[in-house]
Amino acid sequence: MTLRSRLMLLAAITAVATACSDQSAAEQPTCETGAFDLESTSTPLGDDAALRRTVDATAQTPGTYSLRELTAAAGWAAGDWDRMAVVTSVTTLPAMNTAIGLPAEYCWKGLRPVGSDTGVDTYYVFLRGAEPRQVVAPSPSSELFRGLADGAVVDAESRFIGAQNPDNPTKFFLQPV
Repeated sequence: MTLRSRLMLLAAITAVATACSDQSAAEQPTCETGAFDLESTSTPLGDDAALRRTVDATAQTPGTYSLRELTAAAGWAAGDWDRMAVVTSVTTLPAMNTAIGLPAEYCWKGLRPVGSDTGVDTYYVFLRGAEPRQVVAPSPSSELFRGLADGAVVDAESRFIGAQNPDNPTKFFLQPV
């Protein structure tokens, strides 16, 4: 292949790539009002695994517990969050965004649409004011909470009680009191 042929091929590939990227960009939300990546591994509040262990142990213990007590028991920073939102792939985002004090068009990156080959993704997003601070996704083998609707927002003093999973008696979760 001659140099001229290579340059023409490169120009053609660049033109196609530019056209495709412009089309994709036009179809994507702009996220100008803000965005939070649900696949973030940042842990400014505390260790996700510690919270999962605390929820699992607490769910097997009699009594009721506030969300603040659960995060404190997991060693999370006190006062760095004030509520938790349940974000799922079936959540009506504009309504949830408004309920938690974010612009209706706020973006949640990494939220896969529900399809025939995917299940429902669930994320627990801890916020302070209008700022998402940390996301916790349940592990495939352990569910953290049940009884919280898609898009639910609970504050730090919301109380939970443990329950046994009826589908798997070796697993426990927390549910609102």
